[in-house]
Order: sequence, then C-alpha cells, then structure tokens
Amino acid sequence: MSNLIEQLVFGFCDFLQEEITRDSARGKEVDSLAVALQCLQSHYGFEIDNAQHRQRNELPNSLSLLQVFGLGLAGNERISQAISNIKPEEPVDPELEAQFEEYKKTLIKKGYFGALDPNSAEYKQREQKAKEKLKERLSEQKRAAVIAAAEEKKQRGNEKLAAKQFDEAIRLYGEAIDINPTNPIYFANRAAAYSHQKKHLEAIQDCKKAIELDPNYSKGWSRLGLSLYSLGNFGDSAQAYKKALELEPNNQQVKEALAIAERNVRESAGGPSAANVGSSGLPIPGLENIISNPAFQDFASKIGNNLNQHVSEPGPSGAPPSFESLANNLGDLGGNLNQYLSNPNFLSMAENVMREPAFSNIMSNPSVLQMAQQVLQNPDSLGNLLKTFQGGQGGPGSQGGRADDDDNC
Repeated sequence: MSNLIEQLVFGFCDFLQEEITRDSARGKEVDSLAVALQCLQSHYGFEIDNAQHRQRNELPNSLSLLQVFGLGLAGNERISQAISNIKPEEPVDPELEAQFEEYKKTLIKKGYFGALDPNSAEYKQREQKAKEKLKERLSEQKRAAVIAAAEEKKQRGNEKLAAKQFDEAIRLYGEAIDINPTNPIYFANRAAAYSHQKKHLEAIQDCKKAIELDPNYSKGWSRLGLSLYSLGNFGDSAQAYKKALELEPNNQQVKEALAIAERNVRESAGGPSAANVGSSGLPIPGLENIISNPAFQDFASKIGNNLNQHVSEPGPSGAPPSFESLANNLGDLGGNLNQYLSNPNFLSMAENVMREPAFSNIMSNPSVLQMAQQVLQNPDSLGNLLKTFQGGQGGPGSQGGRADDDDNC
C-alpha cells in the first residue's frame, strides 16, 4: 500500500475521532462512527493513538484532512487554469517535416538565421515561425486545390444540365457539394436539376440550404419560389420571389414570376378576378361559344402544342420564359397559317364566328382590350389562355432554371 493512501485513511480516521468527541459532547449517538473508525484501523493496520503510526502517517505541517481538503478547493481554480494552458503536442507530420527541411535550407542560404547558435532560444523561435509560415502556405494551396476540384465538378454538372441529362447533373453537383459543402451555388444548381425532374421537395431542401449558406443569394430565393409554386404553395412562393426581387430589383423575369404567383394567391382566395369566370375559365361572356367550334379548337391546339415545349423549358433565375423567345416560337407557325387560311372549314368557322351575336359584344367589350394588353405584356397570359383552349391549366411557365456559373451571384 502506498504511503499516500495510508496518510489519507489516517487523516480520515482522525476526522472520525474528532466527530465522535464532538457528537458525544452534544449527547448524540456515536456508536456507528466508532464502529467505522475501528474497522478502518483494523483493515489498514494502524492505530491513531499509536505515536509511531502517527509519526509515519501524519499529514505535513500537522494539517488535518479537512484543512487539506479546503486548501485543495481554494487552489482548484488555479489548477484548472494551469491545465488549460498546457498545449498538447502536435503529431509529427513526416511530409511536412520533409518539406520544412528543404525550406529551411533555402532560409539558411538567405541568412534568415544569421550566425545564431542552432541550440539557442532565438534560433528555435525563428525556426518555429518559419514552420508556421510554411504550414499556412501549404494550407492555402490545399484549399485552392479543393475549390478547383469542386468547380470542375460543377462545370461538368452544368454541361449535363444543359444537355438535359438531369441524373448525371444531380450526381456531379452532389460530388461538388461533397468536396466543398460551403458553396451555395452548388445547392441551387442541383435544385434546378431537381425541378426539371419535378422533384420539388428535394429542390426546396437544396434551395433552403443555399439560402442558409448565403441569405443574399438571389437565385436561391427565386428557385425556392419556383419549387413552392410548383407544389401549389402560391403564398410562400410569392414571399420567396419578393425576397429575390429585393436582392435583384431590376430582374424582369423575377418580377413576372412574382406577378404570376400573386395573381394565383388572389384567385385561390376567391378574389374579384375569379367572380366573373365562366366554366371555360375565360372572363369574357360569349367566348365559350366561339372556342367550342371544332376548327377553332384545332387551330388553338396547334398553337398550344407549339408552345408547350417552350413554356416548359427552364428560364433563368427560376422565372417564366421571355416574350421575345415566346414570339419566336409563335413565328414558327407562319408556315401553317396559310394552310388554315386556305382551309374552307377554317374560313367557314371564321364567318360563323363573325355572325355570332356574342362576337360584336366581345369586340366592344373592354375586357378584350385588357386581355390583349396582358398578352403583350405577359407571355404567360397567352400560354395560360392556350392551355385553357385545350382544357389545361396555366402554370408558372418555368420548370427550373439554367445553371449558375457566376460565383459572385
């Protein structure tokens, strides 16, 4: 048994003897304490009344165990502070040591250490400072290599997204994220790929992560708006588009997307715009009779089919396609237009339409002018109208967005 343990137990027995003496004076029962004292002395083989045993086990400076314990508590804070100041030794990196030896040779040639004794304290300080500088330089090189590797994955993902190879794009963006999970662009680009596949919940998750990494990343907000819209959450979609517009006030496509989302919020709430809508979804009385004509429906269907691919193509910033692009698609119908104008059935339909009593009402209805103006100002209105002819419903116009190559966006 070590002397330290025996001293500890001897000090505790002294404490018990003091407690027995004090409690006896107060008339308290001390039998249990006396039994404990006797058992400890018997087990450890000493007697506290034995002068030889006391000389061997007494605490320094005749301190009692209680006093030692008090001193220990008082010094505990200082001890803890001292322990916290002890720096653990860094593990030796053989590669770093080898590189430092080469670096050190260059420093010696340049006179960095001068005539200092290699065993002197100043030499050691300069050596440590040089090693820290080398570690910092190597760390920067490693970080640059990691960023370059992630960017290469992102660029390949962008190429796959442009080629509509969405699974591959998602895989490559995921690899870029694994390499550098702090870049919001990688998450936003993967969200665009998910949107193309109509995986809107996954897109929302990636958009939220992009926004968490950079709350001022406008495309993270606009693509979140698109994904929420696609799930029918028009209110939250509008809020996301508003945030994107705050960050990019001149982004016309985000303005259009916000207008579409807000319009759907109003209509879903049963606002005035929905009060006068007929069964066809058109706000102009009498127009149902005209568009129910089979020849007109065939013509409208051809236009709608021509536009379907266009309105489902992704637009930048998660916004609807531009009017210029839409107009170019409509221009493709030019070759077919002569076919309709030379078609007797179509001409007969046109004559019948003009004889419709509702036709004169329609042409004098201010709503017609308003609708035409909306079509000119907002291509989505035309897309929705044509989809209505085919029994469909209008949408936001975009299914995703082009990949973001600009790291500063």
